[in-house]
Amino acid sequence: MTKDLLIKTVTLIAGIILIVGVWFGLSSAEGQDNEIQELEATIKKQEEQIEYLQNSKREQTEISEDASSQKMKESVNVFIESTFDVKKDNYEERKEDAKVILTQELFEKLFPGDEERLKYEFDASDVAVYLSIEDRSAYVVFDQEVKNLANQESSYKKMTLQVFLQQEGDEWLVNDFEQIKAEPL
Repeated sequence: MTKDLLIKTVTLIAGIILIVGVWFGLSSAEGQDNEIQELEATIKKQEEQIEYLQNSKREQTEISEDASSQKMKESVNVFIESTFDVKKDNYEERKEDAKVILTQELFEKLFPGDEERLKYEFDASDVAVYLSIEDRSAYVVFDQEVKNLANQESSYKKMTLQVFLQQEGDEWLVNDFEQIKAEPL
């Protein structure tokens, strides 16, 4: 009977140890599951923050590029108006506008001194500007009326230019241009 009691006692102790071990194992696994879930939630939150920051940076870059593109277009438009829209009475106005958007060298070349006596008036219309940011240039297509002041006769051309720009701070200055094509309309 003592042997039987001893076996039952050992079996009971082994069972208790087994139950306690299983309980600790399960609670430890449950704790690890909770910790894994918390870490996964933290990782997901960090991934969302990274995605938000990347999108924000992309949007700011696009806004910056849009602002830069807009400034380039504005400079090119002022260049066309001040250089290819020539009337008897607009020399000083054109000169002041050009001073802001031309490099000093190009300004001195296009506006060398006092107003000259005009033989022709020029009118630029339907101006379309196509930017090439990589080249730091713009292709400009516009209609130009050339009016002979001596006989008041007009001729019309479609002009295509490549305008070269350089950035100084936030501003874009026109430093050169090249006439690509001039075809009669």
